[in-house]
Amino acid sequence: MRLLELKNDPQGIGIGVADGALLNFKALQEQNGAVEGADLSNSSGKLLVAKGTISIQGFRLQIKQTEELYDMAAFSTPTSDEQYVVIRVTYDSANDDASFYVTAQAATKTLSKTEIQKGQAGTYDYPIASFSKSGSSVVGFKPLMKRIELGKAGESELMDYGTVTID
Repeated sequence: MRLLELKNDPQGIGIGVADGALLNFKALQEQNGAVEGADLSNSSGKLLVAKGTISIQGFRLQIKQTEELYDMAAFSTPTSDEQYVVIRVTYDSANDDASFYVTAQAATKTLSKTEIQKGQAGTYDYPIASFSKSGSSVVGFKPLMKRIELGKAGESELMDYGTVTID
């Protein structure tokens, strides 16, 4: 999986990482989740994600083929309490750059919700699945990632980009 909104991304269009994420976030009607594909499954305690695209606060994660996202079976917890698998996107405003990683944490722990798409430095935690452990076994696995549904804009809701001139 790779993050598309990066400072040195050769596919970038030169508008800046946070500006690009904000544009994506607004275009997706301020929704987080799977834009296409990216179905989650549990295979022997390993969280797998299928080919697709995930958007978190406008920062896009591209998955080219099914891959292991997190080893829930190897996650150590002293209790059988519910856990979240979280994709944590971090925005560095000083360098206009972003990064991500996948982790697990207790479902009762507060999730970070910094408005990184607005250029604020910090992290945004998006829970994509929940599970519990019974000994070394993963139980109660449940995908949480929302599917992003976009409605068609009515005539009055279309964006007006103004006049484009070419020199």
